[in-house]
Amino acid sequence: MSISPSTTPTLEERIDTFEMNDRRRRPRLLSRTTGWMFLGDDDHAPAREILVVDVSRLGVGFTADTQLEVGFVCRIRIGFGPRRLARRLKVRSCRANEDGTFTVGGEFV
Repeated sequence: MSISPSTTPTLEERIDTFEMNDRRRRPRLLSRTTGWMFLGDDDHAPAREILVVDVSRLGVGFTADTQLEVGFVCRIRIGFGPRRLARRLKVRSCRANEDGTFTVGGEFV
């Protein structure tokens, strides 16, 4: 997947739309970084490049070029070296975008 300019709102525009009464159990850290999603739970699962848009202690939101089923378990890796996050993830939502990508929300398991 090649990350190209998007029509999704910028970080500043997204911050303006957040409500103070967000339903999430932990605050989100907005991001715009590349990560990797491994389509399976083993060490040899195929990988797909993703664009991470937010992260919290309990989950992550990202844009992918692959549609995922709710309940699907995969692995995700964000960052490198000591600031790396690598976790198992259960897909909680997957919505199609106008540009053919998908906005995915997942919970760490």
